[in-house]
Amino acid sequence: MKTINKALKKKKLNANNLVFACVSVFLILFTASMILPFLWMLITSFKSAADYTVSTFSFPSEKYGGWQFENYKIAFELLPIRIVDWSVGYIEISVFRMFLNSLILSGLGPAIGLIQPALTAYIVAKYKFKGSNFIYSLGIIVMILPVYGSLGLTLKFAKWVGYYDNLILQVLLSGSPFGFTFIFFYGVFKTLPWSYAEAAFIDGASHARVMFQIYFPLMLPIFATQYILSFISSWSDYMTTTVMAPSWPTLGYGIYMFQQRASINGATVPQIMCGFIMMGTVTAILYLSTQKLLLEKMNVGGLKG
Repeated sequence: MKTINKALKKKKLNANNLVFACVSVFLILFTASMILPFLWMLITSFKSAADYTVSTFSFPSEKYGGWQFENYKIAFELLPIRIVDWSVGYIEISVFRMFLNSLILSGLGPAIGLIQPALTAYIVAKYKFKGSNFIYSLGIIVMILPVYGSLGLTLKFAKWVGYYDNLILQVLLSGSPFGFTFIFFYGVFKTLPWSYAEAAFIDGASHARVMFQIYFPLMLPIFATQYILSFISSWSDYMTTTVMAPSWPTLGYGIYMFQQRASINGATVPQIMCGFIMMGTVTAILYLSTQKLLLEKMNVGGLKG
């Protein structure tokens, strides 16, 4: 009997080792598929056009000029774009202005976009009132409804309301009280015990004070993580600016136009890669500086009895 048990344990251990090995190999290959394209893009950005044509997947060769650091200078000079201003005609938008527009839309937009679902999720999760179930169901419906095909209607509504091509209103109306963020915050608020609020109510705290000074500080790690992810997603978005705010082009829109007009401006593939690298540097630095926050577990303390 002991021999059979040992054999079964050994068989189970071998099966676990096999599963672990397969999962490890898959994760290594998946990680490589994420890193290698970025490394290829970085190496390509230092090549000459002839070097890239002769050897696409190699380091810069001294035969064709070696490392071309001036590609970044050329790409920076070609990045400015021209937009139509009906009062004065064409105007040139510099890289610094596009960078500033990106900071405003990607920095302030996600911050305001977190306030609305956070307030809605807290109220629905912590208070029972008539219509709370309907609001929760509405949040789920908004999350699962497809948004594709509604761009034309959204554009008409923006022009009708008046926030079309208005940078300030674009930032203020960038969020939504429903959707995935609402459902996510709702689930987290549900896990936080109401005993925190009861103890604060005994000391005379108001409902607003309990929300802003007790529960929201407990959610700061999640708020920060969601904000960083929203910033990274918004930073490379060019479609929103193209459609909703054409007079306020962002750096993402500038990189998109730089790629589309590369043949007209005489930009080579390595110089286009320089633009992509400059675009992704901000998000790469942001992610590397906050990866511990993004990956660590949130530990919430409890009340001592």
